[in-house]
Amino acid sequence: MSRAASALALAREHGATHPINRDVVEARAEVIALTDDKGCDIVFDATGAPAVFPNAHKLLRQLGKMVLAGDSGYPTQQHLTGELVTRGITVFGAHDGNAGFVATPHMPWSNLEMGVLFLEYVRRGDGYELSVR
Repeated sequence: MSRAASALALAREHGATHPINRDVVEARAEVIALTDDKGCDIVFDATGAPAVFPNAHKLLRQLGKMVLAGDSGYPTQQHLTGELVTRGITVFGAHDGNAGFVATPHMPWSNLEMGVLFLEYVRRGDGYELSVR
């Protein structure tokens, strides 16, 4: 889900079946309906926006997994809630290191290349079972 048309287009190109043009709060009802009232197995938060984190975990099923693939410039603004514990949600942190917008000899992967690879892994289901249980 995104408000950015380019992000939705990239997601479609890499196999997204239900790109959602809404913010995380507005999208909750649609996401829950698409997952037969269960919620997602995995949610990836690539925004780094502190306001997204507490709302993104509301898209998850019981015992779901959240991957923080972006980091806020203000990590202390990312707040855990009791729901993470009571619903058994697992949070993983991931970061693209020091990659820039253009590949360099020091970092041969650009942000764009890593984003495309990330979406390909999600499309293929590498490392995770992405089906709704």
